[in-house]
Amino acid sequence: YVFGLTLEDEINKLLHFSYKNKLYRYAVIIPKNEYGDRIRKEIEKFKNQDAALKFKYTQYDPKKPDFYAISKKVSNYENRKLNLENKIDQLSKNESRKAEEELKKLKKMDTYGELDFEALIIFTQNYEELSNLSSILPYYDVDPKKIQYMGNFIWGKKLSLKEPGLQNGYFTSLNIEHKKKFNEEYSIIFNSEPHSLASLTYDLVGLFSAIHAKENHFDIEKLFRINGFIGTSG
Repeated sequence: YVFGLTLEDEINKLLHFSYKNKLYRYAVIIPKNEYGDRIRKEIEKFKNQDAALKFKYTQYDPKKPDFYAISKKVSNYENRKLNLENKIDQLSKNESRKAEEELKKLKKMDTYGELDFEALIIFTQNYEELSNLSSILPYYDVDPKKIQYMGNFIWGKKLSLKEPGLQNGYFTSLNIEHKKKFNEEYSIIFNSEPHSLASLTYDLVGLFSAIHAKENHFDIEKLFRINGFIGTSG
């Protein structure tokens, strides 16, 4: 038995939610390691349920990530920049007023053409990677106002929620309000901040207590009650 969110739980919850919101085309940023492989495997399972679902992956080396290269690849930046140059060249040969007006607009742009995805899934292993990506991606026209950003539990950290690029995004998490209340009570009692796993440990002890509440005998069936168990994490 595992306490907290499993990676597979996160991915399934996230994708089912976005699918219900009619998002079908995704770009995915994941590390090139076992963690990333597990994410890809779970996404591919989900993908099989509907032919309309499209996923394109960008994997990076977590030991030496190049966030500019990652962002360029996700946005297909080089090709879209070339499209812009070709479009400007084409319109320059047209002397109509309409072409002249469009040309003025294009000269203020960095790329030309829409992105081939509606949503961007970012599953990093730490906050620093997430922060770097959310800061750089908009410079390569992956605009969080147009593209739905999505991510994992790391986004639930206070610092992440202050990132401008992530404010319209959504992410998987345990109940933040419950966690906040637990942290406040912990700080009052111990005069220090709780470890990130403290609430899960607290719930684990609470579950053991509930299982043995009526009799000093453990039965495996008690772990399968339909009404479940409500703890500080949900």
